[in-house]
This record gives sequence, structure tokens and C-alpha cells, in this order.
Amino acid sequence: MPEKIIYDCFIGVLVPDDVAIAYERFKNKVRQAVPGLGYSQDAPRITVWNSVDIRERSLEPMQNTLERHREMLRGASIMVSGLGYLLPDNPFMAYLEARVPPQLVDFRTATRADLSTFCRDERLEYHPHLRFAFMPRQEQKRTFRRNEQKLREMCAGINWSFPVTQVAIWGKDQANQTARPIRTITLLK
Repeated sequence: MPEKIIYDCFIGVLVPDDVAIAYERFKNKVRQAVPGLGYSQDAPRITVWNSVDIRERSLEPMQNTLERHREMLRGASIMVSGLGYLLPDNPFMAYLEARVPPQLVDFRTATRADLSTFCRDERLEYHPHLRFAFMPRQEQKRTFRRNEQKLREMCAGINWSFPVTQVAIWGKDQANQTARPIRTITLLK
């Protein structure tokens, strides 16, 4: 039997339930105010490392690396506020900005070597965020541009802060599914 593939695997910080509920409410308000954007169906998270399709046997060494370095994230807190979008000249993703604690930057540096086999090296500078819209089509991009000020005002009212308590390896069993946590690493208290 062929080994199971985990599609679109990545590593991300889990968002606590109260923030996840507020995020879903925010997305619903935006969806009503600005119909026509491609709204993210993914569960909210702060991506630490992007990855690729991996074989199931890769989960164990990835988890071991995260567990070995989890102490580095003790006391880390993430602040989410304001509108951001990727590629100003041709935006294809809109998100809530996330301010990165120094512990998360150090964690990425410490895990880089061990995870380089599994994770894609970033072409762009690391920019943590909570994505709420994905805009691959030109009409979606035009809708975003026409409503950018309205979205900016809606995002200005967001001011969420939460401690980093769990990091997870996310992925999909099938290419067309929504990503979900596959392995979760709880930080030491």
C-alpha cells in the first residue's frame, strides 16, 4: 500500500477559541459588507513555516523538532490589528496584520535547519497574519481595490492579543479539503 500523502502541509500557531470566534464573526461582517471577495475557508492560524506535500513518515521528525524547541515560545504573545495584503501591485490575499513576538522569530531561526527538508524556503520576507480573503481572480482584485478603504476601516477596529500556547502541523488528507491541525504541540507552562 502506498504511503499516505499530507497535502499543503505547514506549521502554524493555533488561535485560541475566543479569537477564532471573533475572527469568524469578522469574516462574516466583511462578507456582508464586501461581497465578491474569495473568502478563506481555512481555520484561523498564524503560519510559522510553509511547506509542501509531504509523506506521512515526515510528521514524526517535524513534530520532534517542534517539541525540542517549544520552550523558546514561552511567554510569547501575538497582537492582531489592521489590514494587510500581499503584493500591493497585484493583491491576491487580504489579511489582518499580526505583530510577531521576538520569541517566534527566534523559534523560526532555531528550527530552520531541521525543517528545511520539509518546509519551503520563503521567497518573501516572513509576514505573519490571519488571512480572511484569497483573491486569485481579477474581478476579486477589483472588488478589493474598490472597497479597500472600507476594509481598512473595518480592520482598524480589530485589536486582538493572545498568548502562543500551541503550535500545530497542519495539512489535508485530500488536495481539495480545508487544512486542519494534524499534530499539535502544547507549550510548556
